[in-house]
Amino acid sequence: LDRGLKVDTCVSVFPSTTGPAYAPFITGLLPEKSNLPGIRWYDRITGRSTVYAGREFGRINDDLTKQFRTMYELVPGDSLSVFGYLDRGSARSVMPVASLAMNKLRGRYLAMDDSLYAEFEKYALKPGGLKKFMFLSFHAPDSVGHASGVADPDYERSLIAIDENIGRIAAKLVELGAYDSTYWAVSADHGQSDAGEHMSLAKYLSEKHGLTVRDSITRETFLHNMRQGTNRKSSDIHVEVSGNGCVQFYLAPAGADPAPRVNSKGVRAFLSRSAAQVDLERALCQAPCVYLVMSRVEPGLYRIATANGLAELTRRDGRYGYSVVSGTDPLGYAQSTHAAALVGGQPVSGDHWFEATAD
Repeated sequence: LDRGLKVDTCVSVFPSTTGPAYAPFITGLLPEKSNLPGIRWYDRITGRSTVYAGREFGRINDDLTKQFRTMYELVPGDSLSVFGYLDRGSARSVMPVASLAMNKLRGRYLAMDDSLYAEFEKYALKPGGLKKFMFLSFHAPDSVGHASGVADPDYERSLIAIDENIGRIAAKLVELGAYDSTYWAVSADHGQSDAGEHMSLAKYLSEKHGLTVRDSITRETFLHNMRQGTNRKSSDIHVEVSGNGCVQFYLAPAGADPAPRVNSKGVRAFLSRSAAQVDLERALCQAPCVYLVMSRVEPGLYRIATANGLAELTRRDGRYGYSVVSGTDPLGYAQSTHAAALVGGQPVSGDHWFEATAD
């Protein structure tokens, strides 16, 4: 692409994982309003766990808020989605699940994206095939990263292959006389980094602290949800993993059904169903694979803890304040050239914070 602009200081949503990170592309909504809190999440009322990574991936369109229209719904009958994941309202949605699954099982990740390009070319890159809104999602970098890490040579090859496929699309648009009238947006839904160390936090909390923990990390939640009523009434904690960098904990303190939202104080003095009291914040900070633990003190006030430091974050009227309470700054802003001046609790705009921390 020889025109346009490049934006280097972009960030994904939180949690930055497939699914919730697609919603801004087609709705402009962050998880707070899209109703998609993670790729895995737990409903405290029903006891149901939802996993958008398995055969339930279609539920994501049902769970996406109906209060706002998608890009597909804004151009009814004139859109195309190729493995778009969130595709509510699309005139045609192409999901070559069988070929993608076969290539992924065989470790042929670049072939996955070749098949996606082929589907896009088949339906869009022909006379009369172009639509007002078209969405094409490539998946090789994500698959390589999860399988063998971003240092694998295939990771770089997968990015080069995407660049080549974009070039092929551009060339086809030139042939169709549509290049000059087409607007492009090329983006990743989230970044990727090597996690380094993996462990089961459900197993860790069960064995080390005697808690009853349910974990829906598996892609198949059928058996898990068959016992959703029992799980809701007998579990202390439900663990939902949303990417390598984010694990969401849903706490169910003894004597509460359905479980209420637990604040920071309840996290640090959690009363399990066996009547044992556990400081979950400290327990998690001591886990080898956990860097920081975030919890809500009250609306607008949040606690961020690591094994070596504690900080507080405030949110009021679109302005944010951050201060280190003790020890080492959990987010490292105090050591940042641009952000250090903001570490004092004074509220400033989100844009100001973004400019100071984008690097």
